[in-house]
Amino acid sequence: MSQRRKRRSWSDDEKREICQQTVPRGVSVAQVARRYAMNANMIHNWLKDPRFAPPSVGPEAAVEDPPFIEVAMQSPDLPVALWYDLCR
Repeated sequence: MSQRRKRRSWSDDEKREICQQTVPRGVSVAQVARRYAMNANMIHNWLKDPRFAPPSVGPEAAVEDPPFIEVAMQSPDLPVALWYDLCR
């Protein structure tokens, strides 16, 4: 006979802490859910609740300007038709 698993309950502080772990860039809700052996849908539901959702960050702070490097390109000294065939 199999035993029933007891349903876990999470305190409000635990929910806030778990939701806060989804904030860093590159961290998915699924990764956080696996850490706690729970379903990612539960965390998504908590994130919708204003009591547990981490404070939102303004759009200017959330996205950093990507670094760009200027590259000088020279066109080849080949006729355009020949150069086009070589680039295919």
